Amino acid sequence: MADIVVGNDWLAARYPHVQCVYVGGQVDDRSFDEFLLYFAADIDARSSARKIGVFYYSPDAAMDSSRRRRLAKILNDRKEKLARTTAAYALATDSPFVRGVLTTLFWMAPPGYPYKMVASPEQGLAFIAEHRLGVDPQAIARSFLEILETREQRAS
Repeated sequence: MADIVVGNDWLAARYPHVQCVYVGGQVDDRSFDEFLLYFAADIDARSSARKIGVFYYSPDAAMDSSRRRRLAKILNDRKEKLARTTAAYALATDSPFVRGVLTTLFWMAPPGYPYKMVASPEQGLAFIAEHRLGVDPQAIARSFLEILETREQRAS
């Protein structure tokens, strides 16, 4: 079972060894601010005693330059902590272009942990399972996608 935090078109689900985050294309400015506060606080609260897998799913991958800069600042300010607490990172998006751009950016400035840009949640979680023992990628993918589906049904 996951511990879930829900915002307006974003959510985070924490599993024992993996954190899954969804960011949709309809996140307004206020909700994005809330997401950034959650995101920074979550990183700050991580225990250095164990590493987790981090999976982001953004099917639309729509983020303007201002939002990208703000997110990049949070990541850069916490680069050392992320390296100590992240076993692997995967981002899934439907856009081959976005995957290519992000792969290039990560290649130019490697984050200090294994990473991969993929096309689906299943692929991302399988990658994390290669780097973090105790992760059942199929079970987490099923659970996470069910959470997203339930959220979508409630929204409509």
